[in-house]
Amino acid sequence: MEKRLTIFNWVTLGICFMVMLFGLAQLGFLIGYVAVSKDFSLEQIGYTPLASVFAGITAIYLFVRTIKNASTSTGIKD
Repeated sequence: MEKRLTIFNWVTLGICFMVMLFGLAQLGFLIGYVAVSKDFSLEQIGYTPLASVFAGITAIYLFVRTIKNASTSTGIKD
């Protein structure tokens, strides 16, 4: 018998997908900023873009974990 995705899992997948996209966009922005900037320092970036990238990484982990848990079968193990 397979686990089915509950409404909570669907909401989690949707939120994680949006946060992943936002985190990847911020990562692209930071890479572009570093590539173009002549004098780069971490103080110029700020904490918000870095927190967005880490939130995106966490969302990728939760997205994969939710998909993996939904696709595993449940049963009585001998």
